[in-house]
Amino acid sequence: MKKLFLLALPMALAAVSCSNEEVVSVNNDANEIKFAVTAENATRAIADEMFCAYKLPSKFNVWALAKQKSGETYLPGKTYFANVEYSKSGEEWVATEQANVRFWPNQSGDVLDFYVMHNYNNATVKWAPEATGEAARLAVEGYTLTTTLDNQKDFIYAVETEQQKAGNNGQKTINFRHALSQVVFQARNTNKTLHIEIKSVSVKNFHNTGNFALPVKTTKTQLIDHESNKNEEAVTGTVGKWTAQTGSETTTVDVYPTTTPAPVESGYAVVKWSTTQYDGTNLTNGKDKQIADSNSKNPGDVGYVPTYDRDFSKAMLFIPQEQRAGTVTAGTDLTSDNDNPYFVVTCKIWNVADGETFNKGTDVLLYSGDAYIPVSVNWQPGKKYIYTFVFGGKNGGYDPSGNDILVPISFDVTVDDFTPVVNGEVNMVKP
Repeated sequence: MKKLFLLALPMALAAVSCSNEEVVSVNNDANEIKFAVTAENATRAIADEMFCAYKLPSKFNVWALAKQKSGETYLPGKTYFANVEYSKSGEEWVATEQANVRFWPNQSGDVLDFYVMHNYNNATVKWAPEATGEAARLAVEGYTLTTTLDNQKDFIYAVETEQQKAGNNGQKTINFRHALSQVVFQARNTNKTLHIEIKSVSVKNFHNTGNFALPVKTTKTQLIDHESNKNEEAVTGTVGKWTAQTGSETTTVDVYPTTTPAPVESGYAVVKWSTTQYDGTNLTNGKDKQIADSNSKNPGDVGYVPTYDRDFSKAMLFIPQEQRAGTVTAGTDLTSDNDNPYFVVTCKIWNVADGETFNKGTDVLLYSGDAYIPVSVNWQPGKKYIYTFVFGGKNGGYDPSGNDILVPISFDVTVDDFTPVVNGEVNMVKP
């Protein structure tokens, strides 16, 4: 049967909108290894744990391997230090505890490989080659991402290899990458005879535990733009790798309520009618909030330049993974399906009698509850996926019992033939 939900194909964007500019610097004044960070405006107002060039972490942890050159290659590295926390002090980042201050090696042939992480959730960390004979890399085992949205944190990492004090002119720049995938939602209504309001979106049966290996190559080459993979060759081997993803968890997010048009249900978002493909209602993508400028001027003051704080409080983070949609059979209890992946939309749908103006008091409520949409995904680290729910199409959308939520009205038409009636002869000749 035909249904009235269509799940549009996702757009994959390489990381959060400004993540290709996430930079941390190592300040090599004297022999002490220090970090200098430049931070501008934030990207996540509530949790304060979504990062980009304008919002750098207040602390992070550093591991280092020391290597010596032998001919044209380096000997296997030895641990120089491990899990040293650096935090902000003035305009630079230094070892949080004085007892953990580290210094550059003085031997001319010695180099350091730096591995930096933040928000790895206290998972097990160890040096582990990916294959026999490969150089050791930093690996995280048993990383678990919380399914509580307000507690999710952006897991970021950086690698800088074969570094010395000499030649860095007192500063070494490293570039952070995102280890997780970001997922946001929007919706569009293509049918004027429907009024749709959405309360929340759940992502059901997705892995939230896995192992992550940092790359062995430097991450200094930035991922160019977020609209294509045109710089893919330049970053080959510089992106971390996820393995052994497991779990079957659900994450739920309430949408941003709309004000224009105003919903009839408190806390809901009205999915506006639109025939334009990219003119959707924002459900969970970040919103800009105007804040005072750097000179603390207020709107209306001479010289006031507005700046914005990007609120990503409703953006979901997930462990990168590949999953395939299952088959739904009518009568199946989807609430107890813990194997197949779904997007679940909590919504209300009304029939608009005149096809123009919605009236809750007179228009008929067609459906109220959860709409299950089977979905296939192939999420990559550091990429943002925007999914658009299109109402008024033909595919997807089941109630919790696996039945079609809406079936368009159609008619199978037959017409009786005219039946001849014999009632004697009619004489047309005048008697």
